[in-house]
Amino acid sequence: MKKLIKWLGLAAAGLALITAVPQIVRADDAWTQPVATLGSSLTTDQKNGTLSTLQNAAGVSNATQLTVNGATLVKYLNPSGSSFTESSGVWSSALVQKTNNGGINVTIVPYNGTNNITTITADQYRNAALTAGVSNANLYITSAVKIDGSGALAGVYAAFAQNGENLNNQQINAAQQEVNTLSSITQANKGKDGYTDKQLNNAVAGAKQQ
Repeated sequence: MKKLIKWLGLAAAGLALITAVPQIVRADDAWTQPVATLGSSLTTDQKNGTLSTLQNAAGVSNATQLTVNGATLVKYLNPSGSSFTESSGVWSSALVQKTNNGGINVTIVPYNGTNNITTITADQYRNAALTAGVSNANLYITSAVKIDGSGALAGVYAAFAQNGENLNNQQINAAQQEVNTLSSITQANKGKDGYTDKQLNNAVAGAKQQ
């Protein structure tokens, strides 16, 4: 147990060095409307169900819609195109509410009662947004099918760009590297005594603030 905690601390410190201290987006005004980023691979029924699921979770009915496709994945998650291509399918979706304060709050919302986000956790979304430069936002994530959740993350970045708040590309790349590393660590340690994804992500977030 002590060895695992020590290892988590070292992992957190290493990731903090990789991602450094994020340059926070300084446009402090909340958006007039939230943005719902919807995967391009959704059927019409899935798209309607996804939008309804996200808006109900956020308690809104006026979200601006933004389509996320393979090109969005390439632009934000791997500019080199090594992991995604412009023909990649996108199902996971997000609703982004920019707020004036309160930090970054993430809710993974079940779709028809099932959590279909298989890989990226709520804490990993939160850390990625923080590294990318987001300061205050409510993020709601869902998917109509089982999927890792990358499309929703790309959608978060695209939502900020649509509202004129372009996040730093270098920080976005660092955020993606962080997500990949944290996801791998969580998968490798799943079920081990004393390990939780939240513990690791909290350690990484704390290291960034030191």
